[in-house]
Amino acid sequence: MGGVFATKPKLLSGLYRDIGLYKGQEIQFKNTCQQHYSSIYKSGKYSNYLMHFVDDLINNWPSYPIAETAEIISYFESKSSKSMELVIIFLASVFGGAVGAGITVIFGS
Repeated sequence: MGGVFATKPKLLSGLYRDIGLYKGQEIQFKNTCQQHYSSIYKSGKYSNYLMHFVDDLINNWPSYPIAETAEIISYFESKSSKSMELVIIFLASVFGGAVGAGITVIFGS
């Protein structure tokens, strides 16, 4: 049971790291594309024959639901920590009850 609680935080923190890396790579890729687009089409040196197709591709670039994914991860993280809290409370109450019963038996006689 302890192994499940030990691996979940590592997985969730790894997901947060991966989302951060993805955001950084996406920003870098968009900047690179914009620089190449500007150097090709804004300079006027080259033909604008394909510009319409490139503009359509850039305007219809898919955006992935990064914020929603992070929200789902935080939900599972809070659910995981809540279940861990409940397990700790349960164990504390069982051990507390056992200690209380032991003290009652010792001092009750």
